[in-house]
Amino acid sequence: AGSLSSPLTYCMGDDGKLFALNFDLFGSGDGSTDNSYIISDYNHLKNIKYFLNANYQIDNDIQLDENCPITLENQVFSGTINGNYHYIQGCSDRADNVFDSNGYVGLFNKTNGAKFSNIILAGFNVSGYVNSTTLYLGTLVAYAENTQFENIKITSSNFVINKSNTIGQIRNEVNIYAGGL
Repeated sequence: AGSLSSPLTYCMGDDGKLFALNFDLFGSGDGSTDNSYIISDYNHLKNIKYFLNANYQIDNDIQLDENCPITLENQVFSGTINGNYHYIQGCSDRADNVFDSNGYVGLFNKTNGAKFSNIILAGFNVSGYVNSTTLYLGTLVAYAENTQFENIKITSSNFVINKSNTIGQIRNEVNIYAGGL
């Protein structure tokens, strides 16, 4: 992976069907400990969802086109990301581009065994409303187990939480777990 001349990589789509990736997934690297995938832009960042347990390094500030989770709702990220003190800039100036999910709301929905280091997050609007009884919110990670965070900085970001949960005529109480990370 990493260039057009690389062999095709097959991934499973949201619908459960396999598809071939035939574009630059990352700047370079193979995702190993000694040769991390290089993330240079927003498209590279979005491709993390295809390799959930790989190693990554960010080599450039990244402006998000939309504030949406990198991982899909049922995916658990367990890799490593070294941001090299680069910014990941959210889209707080565009009200139609805020995190909005059912249960998990963050740049990464769920992690287990992951490690994040040297990352600066700025300009995120994090909002949530659920159709269930529990909502997990975080700018970087919504729900983390056995995850390490080192040198993470979050600036100029906002949380908006809709605490009420009404489905039809039934009103349920919502448990909300929110944190900056």
